[in-house]
Amino acid sequence: MAKQTTRELTDTAQGVIGIKFNNEMLLTLALTHRSFAHESLANHHLNNEKLEFLGDSVLNFVVTADIFNQYNGLAEGDLAKLRSNLVNADVLATVAQRIGLGDCILLGRGAERTGGRERTSILSDTFEAIVGAIYLDRGFKVSREFILNSFGDEIEVKAGADYYSDYKSSLQEVAAKKGAGTPDYSVVKEDGPDHDRTFHVEVSINGSVIGKGTGKSKKKAEQTSAKQGLSVYGIDGERA
Repeated sequence: MAKQTTRELTDTAQGVIGIKFNNEMLLTLALTHRSFAHESLANHHLNNEKLEFLGDSVLNFVVTADIFNQYNGLAEGDLAKLRSNLVNADVLATVAQRIGLGDCILLGRGAERTGGRERTSILSDTFEAIVGAIYLDRGFKVSREFILNSFGDEIEVKAGADYYSDYKSSLQEVAAKKGAGTPDYSVVKEDGPDHDRTFHVEVSINGSVIGKGTGKSKKKAEQTSAKQGLSVYGIDGERA
């Protein structure tokens, strides 16, 4: 990607998110990763972390209200699991990549060289910061529309099948009921470049491996290993 000025990145971002800002400085701040602030600015606090903090709260409320209204037949515990499988770094990074946000982030040279534009944590944090900036600049209604439009059919997909099951909790509950001991998770291997790692996890009980899983985060790999572990007890994709 050709080097763009801060002004050009801000203009590109407004096109990507489909919103014209009244105060474009808010948008620029939302795009500013701390690595860029440390390298380029006298005030290192001029980065997107406070907007990320605000955006996280707005995002959680919007998603919570939406799934509460759409899936009010679900129990409170299932709603909480559905929300946690929507509002997490992996999903937010996927959403940010899908809308093209990665190309708009203001990164320091080091973060740029190490694939920061594809890094899950940077993408997800920037998405939350953008939500915070939209909320401050355009209000709740516009920020809600942006969130739901950006998620697309992600909510419906995650609500289907057993995507919102918390397999780790299920396995722990089942093992406890059977007096089998506490599941123990171990990362046995990592591969891939630093910005795109794949984790391989085994779950064992009393020293015996009962499940293996892989994922782009330790959390996801642990969940897939726990799902396999549940099959030892005759459970396949049971909701907790």
